Amino acid sequence: RDPWGASTLEWSIPSPPQEFNFPTLPQVASSIPLWDARAAAGGRLPEPALVSGEGIHMPNPSYWPVLTAIGVCWTLMSLMTIRHVEHWYVITIAGLLWLLFSAFKWAFEPTG
Repeated sequence: RDPWGASTLEWSIPSPPQEFNFPTLPQVASSIPLWDARAAAGGRLPEPALVSGEGIHMPNPSYWPVLTAIGVCWTLMSLMTIRHVEHWYVITIAGLLWLLFSAFKWAFEPTG
């Protein structure tokens, strides 16, 4: 579970991690919260229990982040070919339009 005696919270969840990581928001009072919890418990911490995750809001699966990433790559690649492609600005504008459209659709995607 935590073979290195790490100090950060990602080592305090069950292995393999559940979809939501933490069932409740952990309280953090320093930059080494897991070491602080070990010191308060007097040594090793028990293995965290698996919980159902009922009532935890998870985002719906979406393809908009991938399409936004394609727009970012398209735009940046077109900017890198300025000296090699005659009408590079047309490709760049198309990439920017793709990027803006997919980012807008991702930002205003219905939840539920």
